[in-house]
Order: sequence, then structure tokens, then C-alpha cells
Amino acid sequence: MQDWLGIWIFVICVWICAAIFAAIGIWALCRKSPMHFWAGSTVLPSQIRDVPRYNRANGIMWLVAAAGMAAIGCAGFWSVEAAGVAAMVYTLGGLPVLIVTYRKIYARYRNDGDTDPFQQDLE
Repeated sequence: MQDWLGIWIFVICVWICAAIFAAIGIWALCRKSPMHFWAGSTVLPSQIRDVPRYNRANGIMWLVAAAGMAAIGCAGFWSVEAAGVAAMVYTLGGLPVLIVTYRKIYARYRNDGDTDPFQQDLE
């Protein structure tokens, strides 16, 4: 009985993470102003040439991350150990992927005359 309890606790925790990612994705899809990525930062509408497409790309990025996390939760019923390793790899590997993906989205939709805020932070 305890094995099933542990499995359910793991699966529910992973699904909560997936739900948070999905909520961020849905929020991005519904926003009228540009979605930001970094905590405490803002993206001004003047920085983005096509806000609806920019937000759609951000929303899809987060929904794909949510789908992967939800799949790992489902895999927990098959093997909680393998799903635990997959969750760790997905989280540690997924964070850099999210950052790179967001930077590509930002670069694709930013106004040509706008400076890259990522380069300003490095200088």
C-alpha cells in the first residue's frame, strides 16, 4: 500500500508542475501585452513587432514543456524510479532549452531597431 502512496505523491507533484507550466502557457496565449520570461522583467509592446504571434510562440513553448512533464507523471505509474530520473533530466536539461527557445522567440519577433536586452545585461 505504501508503494502506491509514494507513486501517487510523485505523480501528483509532477502533474502540479505540468499544470503550472500549462497555466503559464495559457496565460501567454491570452495576454494582449507581450509575455515576459524572466521574473521581474517586462517586454514593452514597442519592443515586439507582432505581439499576438510572439505570445502564441511563448504559449506553445510552455505548453510543450507542460506536455513533457505530464508524460513523465504518467510514466510514474509504470516505473517511479525511471520517471524520477526522467523528471530530473527533463528539469535540468529543460531549463537551458527554455532559455534558448525564449531567446530565439524574442529575436524573431523583436523590432529591428530595438537593442537586445540580453546583450545589455552582459555589458
